[in-house]
Amino acid sequence: MILEDAIRFLWGGLPLTADAVMDAVPSMHIGDFIYPGYYLVVIGIGIVAAITLWLVIYRTRFGILLRATSQDRRMASALGLNVGLVYVSAFAIGCFMAGLGGAVIVPSQAAVLGMGIDALILAFVVVVIGGLGSLQGALIGALIVSFVRTLMIQFAPEIELAVLYLIAAGVLLVRPTGLFGSA
Repeated sequence: MILEDAIRFLWGGLPLTADAVMDAVPSMHIGDFIYPGYYLVVIGIGIVAAITLWLVIYRTRFGILLRATSQDRRMASALGLNVGLVYVSAFAIGCFMAGLGGAVIVPSQAAVLGMGIDALILAFVVVVIGGLGSLQGALIGALIVSFVRTLMIQFAPEIELAVLYLIAAGVLLVRPTGLFGSA
């Protein structure tokens, strides 16, 4: 009860819901376009999540253990690492990131059964373009997919997914491991 009162006080007496947050952020005029301000909040949360994930993976002891375990599970186990705990922790981080993504996107679109299929297809294309096992590749692949998808929805919505698949196929032809993947 105290936590709820504190949140209501900080939020101005309104109950803290996703709709309240979406309504509180005003739309912005960028040129001739009206851009929902909530999407800028989503972009900001995504940037903070990506930087935090990068810092955890590349600047902490856990990140070293995670990378060592992913490279050679048997050797990490032979060196005395609790491989099961590292895998469970990595799975928990992945679940948290998926939950964060769902919580952030639900205010802008309806939550329906099967809504993850679209995200799964886009994630597949991102991984093919960026390369499996590369955090930098995932970031670059996501940026490429987002920009191309935005342009295609604006100018040729009927071929949006086809263009994404063509880009993925082109990357696979030129570089089968993706742009930043390793063999």
